[in-house]
Amino acid sequence: MELTTGASVNSHPQFYNFSTEGRFGSATDIPGGSGSYNYDEALQKLTLQYEADRYGNMPGTKSLKVEMLDRDQLILSYFSSGNFIYKTEYSRIN
Repeated sequence: MELTTGASVNSHPQFYNFSTEGRFGSATDIPGGSGSYNYDEALQKLTLQYEADRYGNMPGTKSLKVEMLDRDQLILSYFSSGNFIYKTEYSRIN
């Protein structure tokens, strides 16, 4: 599933690709990192495990709250130290 957001990063839309094998990729106008993901439906938690790559992206983990997930839309919220930071809505494009 490929998703994009109406929000932009430096005037470029952000894209995420999620495979059924538990892999993901992200990009704006440049590669934004890739790795594996885990979705815990009961906790409404999406964990992205970024891997180091040739573009200089560093390994790391990002945990997001899944506000809504259906066939055509994904809404994610990011919290840091228990404080809400941002929410992004993605729409399916394929």
